[in-house]
Amino acid sequence: MHALAETALLTLLATSTATDVSCRRIPNVITLTGAAVALALAVHTDGIAGLSQSVFGLLLGLALLLPLYWLGLFGGGDAKLVAAIGAFVGPAGVVAVLMGSALAGGAIALVLAARRGLLGRLVLNLKALAFDVWMGAAGATVGIGGLHTIGSMPYAPCLALGCLWWLYAAHPP
Repeated sequence: MHALAETALLTLLATSTATDVSCRRIPNVITLTGAAVALALAVHTDGIAGLSQSVFGLLLGLALLLPLYWLGLFGGGDAKLVAAIGAFVGPAGVVAVLMGSALAGGAIALVLAARRGLLGRLVLNLKALAFDVWMGAAGATVGIGGLHTIGSMPYAPCLALGCLWWLYAAHPP
């Protein structure tokens, strides 16, 4: 990744994390500007081939998070942020970023649940989800039921951590 693209990506991550933590939303101006900068830098550095990878990363990021947004599991800003990140890192990168983000999110969720005294509810939720997945794999029609609310958290910091992990694992300084 070129230094200018890396700087722009880090700026996107810092800005979106700051607004998500302080306001619990990621404004469109941040995500759309980030995506536009990523597309422009892709064309500038790698031409049409770079643009196609950038567009594919953007669309894949959006496609992976939109269903979770529709289910109410993620905010629209999170989905647009993943799309913008995908425009920077491409399709393979966006999958790796999401895997790293899921690990970071899981760890942060455990800490928050413990601080809120809700680890028991978290365990019950995980049991219910595992049961539904197991029954679904066996051909039964089930829905996620019996889940207890344990709160929410801003996800931009998790996406930033996953992205930083990808950035420095794939492109060490």
